[in-house]
Amino acid sequence: MELYERKYYGIKAKLNEKIKIFFTSVYDHQRTAAYLAALLMLIMGLLIYYLNAHTTMIVDDYGYSFSWVTGKRIASVQDIVISQYKHYFSWGGRSVVHFLAQYFLMFDKSVFNFANTIAYLILVCVVYLHAIGRFKIYPAFLAIINFAFFTFMPAFGQVFLWLVGACNYLWGPLLTFAYLLPYRFQFRSADALIKNKLLAFVFGLLGIAAAWTNENLGVTAVCFIALSNLLYYLKNKTVYLWSVFGLCGACIGAALLILAPGNYVRLATFHSINYARNFVNITKLFFEPEYLLLPVALMLILYVLIKKQIDISIAALYLIGFLVSMYSMAAAPYYADRAKLGSLLFCLILIGYFYTKIETENLDARKVISIFTVCLLIMIGKDFNAARKDIRAYELRNNEKVEYALQEKSKGNLDIVLPRNYPQTKYCAAWGLEDINKNPKHWTCTGFARYFGLRTVRTK
Repeated sequence: MELYERKYYGIKAKLNEKIKIFFTSVYDHQRTAAYLAALLMLIMGLLIYYLNAHTTMIVDDYGYSFSWVTGKRIASVQDIVISQYKHYFSWGGRSVVHFLAQYFLMFDKSVFNFANTIAYLILVCVVYLHAIGRFKIYPAFLAIINFAFFTFMPAFGQVFLWLVGACNYLWGPLLTFAYLLPYRFQFRSADALIKNKLLAFVFGLLGIAAAWTNENLGVTAVCFIALSNLLYYLKNKTVYLWSVFGLCGACIGAALLILAPGNYVRLATFHSINYARNFVNITKLFFEPEYLLLPVALMLILYVLIKKQIDISIAALYLIGFLVSMYSMAAAPYYADRAKLGSLLFCLILIGYFYTKIETENLDARKVISIFTVCLLIMIGKDFNAARKDIRAYELRNNEKVEYALQEKSKGNLDIVLPRNYPQTKYCAAWGLEDINKNPKHWTCTGFARYFGLRTVRTK
């Protein structure tokens, strides 16, 4: 019996030693952590590309393939500029992101599939750098970001896969948060991050595009930069030229976005805005398990665990950005699920910032984090499988619908009756969006008909 016990404890000791060596290589050696992070990002890139490749064109993709001026297919950058000028005065001010959408619609969708996958991965890295504030690898936090996108983004397909939707709600936040990165890095230095005056001026010009994306993010960018400058001044008694130019650029971009005449044309199609009701509805988002409840709970738990170790100014900056990005939508007719990514990003940044302050020297803590990470990866795999099934099924139905329409067109029938096609999960781009209507003059029908050269399209 004693012999068996000695063998058991000997094996256990050797196993613990090997586990300790493994965790030491992951947590203390950045090269190993970098390999794991690169592998995770490669896998996520392949998964996102697969979902993009099987996502079809839907609703607005057909309409934005044509010029708002001539009604002809977009064929050049000049066509896009002219179209967006008309769009600015007649429908909406999101000229930057709609320029991107119309640009991608000039090409085969495979171009967008690749570009959108890269945009997704860059967004993960931008959120990561905001949270960490330096170049240190935390593979577990990369897993958290990807998991949160799949699990807590209420309209995953609309944001990350739909061409027009992704240009608005993935590429828009990407431009804004990438632009805000220098303000995060400036907190770590007493010297100016951008010293050259010409580069500082160019940075200000880029701020116009960064804030000229989505309404709530435009307002948030201005507040974030202004507060960042104030906090940095209180800490270092100086504000640098590049950061002032950045604020000016963001103000111009946000003004161009929000004051666009087309916004008021579109708002006229809605009923009056009930600000009090919108405020209450936005507050309710904190209690939605599929959106903010769990991320905010994790954020608060981490804050309680490490509150003595944080720079309160950085935490306050992102917390206020989080709240502004949410409550600024009280001035909108409604807070669409696809517009909620920006707020989730601020919450994730705070989670990451708090997470990096946790002491992980303890072997037990490293075991817990590793098990937690593996669980997240398993759940990502489960979500991906659900997304794959729904998106492929929708694609097959859509292809049948398009093939039937083209067959009828070849026979000379230009008035087509088609079945509706609705997905089952939020992962499909068409989730929550309209499909073709019984009224052939409905915008979903006219867009589809014009794209495929038909006279009318309707459903039964």
